[in-house]
Amino acid sequence: MSNISKNAQIAPDVQIGEKCGIAQGSEIKTGTRIGQKTFVEPGASIGKNCNIRGNSKIEVNCHLGNNCHLSEGVTIGKLSPPSYDKKNTTLGENCHVGKNSSIYSNCSLGSGCRIGEETKIFKGARIGAGTKIGDQVIIGPNVKIGEKCSILDKIHIKSGAVVPDGIRLQRGMSYNKEDLERIVKKRVNLAAAIKEISLSI
Repeated sequence: MSNISKNAQIAPDVQIGEKCGIAQGSEIKTGTRIGQKTFVEPGASIGKNCNIRGNSKIEVNCHLGNNCHLSEGVTIGKLSPPSYDKKNTTLGENCHVGKNSSIYSNCSLGSGCRIGEETKIFKGARIGAGTKIGDQVIIGPNVKIGEKCSILDKIHIKSGAVVPDGIRLQRGMSYNKEDLERIVKKRVNLAAAIKEISLSI
């Protein structure tokens, strides 16, 4: 049997599995399915037609847009000591988060993001719409990743780094802020050289 608060707003057709906890002040919209042993904490909201697999957790004040899919064992808005910051994490529409991945507090994912398995996205990270992040990736605190980027498996992007729109990062590499600045500078210089050659033809 699940523990469902009388003060939770749950659409009539929502399916909730066994041994779930749905807290007061939370909202689950129409067409959504919640797998067994999943917890939705106070103030969390889940959009329409979402699929939340078992053993997952949606923390305090988090928001999932419509048509999101969380695989088994996912945590959204994970609280990180010592601050235990309870600012909300937001996922846009049509996001997919792979098995056993964690997205920490005060993060945002744009619409259409895909996150692989066993990936960690730490506090304050911002991920642009349409970006794909592979398996076993670590995104450090306050990292900003642009739209339609491709972050391959087992990459570590360190705290405060900025990844511009459309960048593809190679599998198994580690990048800090300075590394990414060099990559962007090289691309800008290359683009300028190509433009100069095309104008001279």
